[in-house]
Amino acid sequence: MFAVLGDIPFQLGTSFDALDGTFGNDFAEQARIGHKPGLQFTGAKLDEYHLTLVLHQRYCDPASEWQRLQAASRAHQALAFVLGNGDYKGWFVITDLSLSTQLCSAQGRAQALSVEVTLREYTGDPQKPLRPPAVKGGLPNLNQTRQAALPASGLRQAVGFARQAQSALQTASSVIRVARQMKSNPVAALTRVPGVLTSLGDVAAPLAQSQPWLRQLTGRLPDAIPLLRASGEAATMIDHAQDTLRGLAPGESQHLPGALDTVAGLVGNAVTVYQHQSAPLSRLASRIISRGR
Repeated sequence: MFAVLGDIPFQLGTSFDALDGTFGNDFAEQARIGHKPGLQFTGAKLDEYHLTLVLHQRYCDPASEWQRLQAASRAHQALAFVLGNGDYKGWFVITDLSLSTQLCSAQGRAQALSVEVTLREYTGDPQKPLRPPAVKGGLPNLNQTRQAALPASGLRQAVGFARQAQSALQTASSVIRVARQMKSNPVAALTRVPGVLTSLGDVAAPLAQSQPWLRQLTGRLPDAIPLLRASGEAATMIDHAQDTLRGLAPGESQHLPGALDTVAGLVGNAVTVYQHQSAPLSRLASRIISRGR
């Protein structure tokens, strides 16, 4: 668990893309005859946090999580904000919520949402200050957690499936490129569709298999977090690509060139997403080597 806002938990791998804090002080300006004004400290400003969240169907139900945040905002109640290491930040109200839909299914169901949340400190009555919530003492330090013993077999499985998916993406990209070269002859290109679907299936399987293993590592290895997100995003693109080809009805070969272009774009984007994770994947692989000695 990365943090808790009231009763809303944010899990590692499914939560912050960014967490920004703003802190400051207020000063009163006092005029001076013949001189520049002086400043007198009057008090600290209210703390403010800005959260950028990514809600993806591979990790949660985006619509439900968005509704929870909306309900918390509409309740106009102060909520305790506590980080996963037990660091109590104080009581905060939600002052702003914004939503951007990143990906939808053909039926209009949200598959990926980008959400921004602004929290502003709530001090309440100075005579009756709000007490911190009950936080269990001795929560593990993040650095200690990272150094904890890691399951070598789980790490090996996660890296193995991730690399298999990376290789399969390159193969699928080549297969689709050959099929697109025939799109001027839709009948001939149609014979390539089964091979394209097979190559997409070869990508989808290791992507799906890698995610449970990566999810187990997110609390201990930070490099597993972006790799888990990338696997989810790539899997969604591959699913869309498969649906695009399977949706072609018999006798609709005239629509095949456009479908192949769509599939090529989706696979190309998936390749790019995974290429950006080469460094984290290499660092995870190096841990296997170091632990094997």
